[in-house]
Amino acid sequence: AFADWILARPETDPGRVGIVGFSISAMVACTVMGNDPRFSAGVLVMAGGHFHEILATCSGEERQVREHTLARFGWSSGEFERAIEGPLKTVDPVAVAGNVEPSRGLYVDAGRDTCIPPSAREDLWEALGRPERFTVNYSHKRSFLSMTILGFDVTTRRIVRFLDQKLGVP
Repeated sequence: AFADWILARPETDPGRVGIVGFSISAMVACTVMGNDPRFSAGVLVMAGGHFHEILATCSGEERQVREHTLARFGWSSGEFERAIEGPLKTVDPVAVAGNVEPSRGLYVDAGRDTCIPPSAREDLWEALGRPERFTVNYSHKRSFLSMTILGFDVTTRRIVRFLDQKLGVP
């Protein structure tokens, strides 16, 4: 619905529409691109596939929810991961990533990510057809500093340069 609205606007050039997502919104952006070819470019920052793996290993706020669930049901980590795998398969970005032309994407990941396991990052990148990749050598949350003056805007400049190349500077 949002894509329809933005594309219907008279000031929108339908050949120059991109999407950028960070963390969970990057996984949503991947799903959007995989289902809607009208997006000419997309940037996925700190994304991964397999939500069940992410929720079973993430050390952020997800850990508190996981620990509460393990205690409540008496599950092991493996039982938890198996229990949520099936229901989360329908929203796994890996399932639609193959629909995205690799040249339309930029994949930015965190080299020391403690939320998205390496297998989830690699599987998504592979499913996307190995698009251009940029790795920030920080943890998941600290990588966001690379988009600010504190991190010298390294990631922000990389994203802008990619979108300028793919969408063209007006």
